[in-house]
Amino acid sequence: MECIVCAYEIDCSERFPALSACGHNDLCSLCSLKIRALQRNLCCVTCKRELEHVICSEKKDARFEDFPMWGDSIGPEFVLDQKSQMFFPAEYYKNKIQKLWVHKCSVCSRVFRDVKALKAHVSNDHNMHICMHCVENKQEFPAEQRIYTQKQYETH
Repeated sequence: MECIVCAYEIDCSERFPALSACGHNDLCSLCSLKIRALQRNLCCVTCKRELEHVICSEKKDARFEDFPMWGDSIGPEFVLDQKSQMFFPAEYYKNKIQKLWVHKCSVCSRVFRDVKALKAHVSNDHNMHICMHCVENKQEFPAEQRIYTQKQYETH
């Protein structure tokens, strides 16, 4: 099955199915996270119903109803991402999702507390640039932000 937003295969390794109470489960975990956390849109992309939570599961045939919810928990093997109100398998969250929020220099791999600190480092230490217009408007995770040489930045 392909994600209806990015058209990538929901393969249960990089992209898990995003399960919703409305039954529209044809969105991948990464697109659902972007929509919910970056765009702050908690509605189903298909039926527009507001979804309090979304569950990402490595099981392709899983349904939202398969997971008993107790407040903000569906069991110890899942983590609730507060920004998106999405549940992720703990290992997937640790290895994939948390890394998307890290402000990491793609040149030297140093990690910074925010985009301002990363931008200053990239400029001062590498003589490179981050486009703040893209940071503010492109709706990408910090880990997806591009770093440009002077020539690339001018072309960009």
